[in-house]
Amino acid sequence: MAYANIRSVLGEFGASMVHIVDETFYVTNVEEAHEYLEQIFAARAEAYGKQPEVTQTLIGVNALFLPGLKLEVKCVAILENDELK
Repeated sequence: MAYANIRSVLGEFGASMVHIVDETFYVTNVEEAHEYLEQIFAARAEAYGKQPEVTQTLIGVNALFLPGLKLEVKCVAILENDELK
């Protein structure tokens, strides 16, 4: 779901997953996130169509914006001026 939302927002600016250069994962339980890393990385690979070559950071937080969420993904994408929609 997170990557579908990311793809949708990128599309609004004429961008795609190939424009992402950095990802930050905010998680409410770092230990639990480590248990699910294989599934998280599989979802990433599926979203990118391959194993992505972007920097990534995992940060533990006390809570996320919506109660009950365990993971939030922030991405930074770079587009050249002539690529902007």
